[in-house]
Amino acid sequence: MNRFGTLVLLILLAVSASAQNARITLQIEGLEGKPVLLEYFSDKAIQVFAGTADLQGKVEINADLPEYGFYKFNLDKGKESFFIVAGPGDKMTLTTRMGSINRSMKVEGSPVNARCMELRAKADSLADMMKKLDAEHRQLSATPGNESRLGGIVLEYNTLQGVRSKLIRSYMEENMESLTVLFFTEDVKIEDAPELYEKMLDALVKKYPTNYFVRDQYNKMQRGRTTRIGALAPDIALPTPAGDTVRLSSLRGKVVLIDFWAGWCGPCRRENPNLVVVYNKYKDKGFEVYGVSLDRDRATWLKAIEDDKLPWVTVSDLKYWQCAPAQVYGVSSIPHQVLIDREGRIIAKNIRAHDLERILPEFFANEK
Repeated sequence: MNRFGTLVLLILLAVSASAQNARITLQIEGLEGKPVLLEYFSDKAIQVFAGTADLQGKVEINADLPEYGFYKFNLDKGKESFFIVAGPGDKMTLTTRMGSINRSMKVEGSPVNARCMELRAKADSLADMMKKLDAEHRQLSATPGNESRLGGIVLEYNTLQGVRSKLIRSYMEENMESLTVLFFTEDVKIEDAPELYEKMLDALVKKYPTNYFVRDQYNKMQRGRTTRIGALAPDIALPTPAGDTVRLSSLRGKVVLIDFWAGWCGPCRRENPNLVVVYNKYKDKGFEVYGVSLDRDRATWLKAIEDDKLPWVTVSDLKYWQCAPAQVYGVSSIPHQVLIDREGRIIAKNIRAHDLERILPEFFANEK
């Protein structure tokens, strides 16, 4: 090959490499002179960029991204972070400010991220309103005489929750082939929308067959078919604090709440007093609780049982998130509760004590 041919080849290779490199521009108020990391997320995090914002809060990133997938920006040593989807050749500009990353985010050059960020801003705003109502409810519950307002708060909260869930679900239905739908799997859970998830994950696994998170959610869906509403609850056999193995199936004939919890879990501990009230109210009608602890420290487990005065059967293999029944039931966060009828069939999932106050009276009334 002559010198001219070699030069042409080098130019073509350079153009090709440039076309594959992603170019992402950050413009973030409050990030001036602060460090920025960009990581690719799969089964592990891989750093693809490390740099510092200039004095105007701007960062120009030219990086060879491994593949199209999930990327996390870590800002100012973890003070703020956010995710996007990106891949080789992408070019986009992200403009926002510290302290209000999602709500202030403006995206240019990536319609898929723009739509996702717009939804996040709306969902976060609704979540903030719900948190304020929850705080007001806790404050007013401490003193008598506020029953009317408490009822109004519950109604307002449920309305906002419904609006938020509908908003997210609509997004998932309209963007089934976009990886961004996986950002919202904790908001609309697989067991609450099995048909939606089946269509969505079938589409995603065809389009992104090697993506770790797509495969993980797809496998979770496959496992979830064994614990769908109406299915016979898989049996559990684990030891109690006394060392006796108690099977879930030994409670057949009762209405049983399977409660996945842990002594280290703050939300679980806050829910326990409410659950004790429901238990005492309906135990004589045949209601029982079968607690499955995801603790790994025996002392923490036993102290939580004692401190919260839990009167029901509690079992554990002390294997933390590797707890075998938790894997079978697709538990990804706790508290996670599953209600089964007297025949051992699943009749409700992802419920709390206040849901039981509605479900149990209806169930027992229909038995008559």
